[in-house]
Amino acid sequence: MAIRDIEEGEVLISLPYDVALTEGAALRHPILGALLNRSEFCSEQVMCMYILYEAHARESPLRLYMRLLPTEFSTPDYWPPEALPLLANPLRTGKVERRKQKIQKFYDGVQSLIESHPSLFPAEDYTLAAFTWAYNVLDSRAFSIPSPEPKRHKHDHQNESEEGDKEEEDEEEGEEEEGVEEEEAAAATGTVNEEDDWALFPLADMMNHSLDGETEFGFDIETNRFTVTSSRTYAKGEQIFLKYNSMGNWHLLKHYGFILPNNPHDSYPVTLPPPTTTSFLNDSVFQIAKWRLFEEHDLLSNLEITRTGESDTLLSSLRIRFMSEPEFPSFTTALRGAPISQVNDCNVYQCLMRYCKQQLAGLPDIPESDFPVGSSHWAAAQIASLDREILRAALHRTEKRYRELCQLLYYERPTALLPQMQNLSLRFSNLSDPQKPVAHFTRINRLVNEFILKNDWQP
Repeated sequence: MAIRDIEEGEVLISLPYDVALTEGAALRHPILGALLNRSEFCSEQVMCMYILYEAHARESPLRLYMRLLPTEFSTPDYWPPEALPLLANPLRTGKVERRKQKIQKFYDGVQSLIESHPSLFPAEDYTLAAFTWAYNVLDSRAFSIPSPEPKRHKHDHQNESEEGDKEEEDEEEGEEEEGVEEEEAAAATGTVNEEDDWALFPLADMMNHSLDGETEFGFDIETNRFTVTSSRTYAKGEQIFLKYNSMGNWHLLKHYGFILPNNPHDSYPVTLPPPTTTSFLNDSVFQIAKWRLFEEHDLLSNLEITRTGESDTLLSSLRIRFMSEPEFPSFTTALRGAPISQVNDCNVYQCLMRYCKQQLAGLPDIPESDFPVGSSHWAAAQIASLDREILRAALHRTEKRYRELCQLLYYERPTALLPQMQNLSLRFSNLSDPQKPVAHFTRINRLVNEFILKNDWQP
């Protein structure tokens, strides 16, 4: 909340790196440092143990900050088992279950440390529930900043584990984001890479999210300061927001525990099986080349349907999937997100149309009004309702485009159109003579639409 009028470009918060909770600070800690500086501990384990230690330390300089942190979260990590089925989406429920398994795995990995130092880590303060809380603190409040400190060495098995987690993310989301996947929630700073550092900056992480958040933030590695700067003027008494990246409601709920109405970034994840192959010995050069395109251009992840259209990656993936051998030289056109041919796009939109129908059939219509507002059941029903909205809009959109493409193909092939119209002619008195040409555009449109939708025409 602005306590006075604020000018555009004014620095709102400026904090030195030394006040942040980071992995480096944990490893420099006079008590924890030697215990946590083990190659088998990943960054999340180090940070969660550091957060829990500071939360329970009586003389911690961070005790006031720790008291301001939420005591519980409303993310799916805390949902009862009966709430998950309301999502009605195996991708979403699978993500929640894998995230819980990941937290359990991290917790199991520090059990020997907790048990061997009971005076430092009392069992009643270092439970799985407490570790889950610390993980949610880290996941929902940490900023990703360029690390000003050397990164510690990791064993190969830890790197492999992290790569496996990333692969699970790509497989599940077929999206997120957006390059926003697991670490997309690092307090709106984007994906955390190997050179980045988790950092909890007291005060800065207290700012709420808004789609219209008009502030800029960043870390200057030369001055070692984290700053938040206004991007417009603010009047006294006006709340100042951050924008936690461009996330849909599923990602906001998964990482922060809340949902925003009319979120333009909502999307529905799409999973497609890999292109069918037998073996490299039996496949043709064309089939192998198509498979290589899927692998080299990552055409099986980041696939999504949004409120307004299909992602470029999804369209590229489908266009190459349905590409015929004579069309293969146009694969660069498909990779750019452009159509290859009318026949190819007709197959693409027919596939999308069928996919939307199939997904809608598996989504039960459970009104969120059946549950208390803000409850886990309500949140799950909200996500399912948003999924239905996106799929219904996509079905209408893809069905319309499919009709247009089929009509274009038919109009370009009058010899193919007339026999189909003749088969339907007896249903329309004004077409009692099958040989009579039909010139009226709307009548042709009517017949072609019926043929397309009822007879599932294949181009």
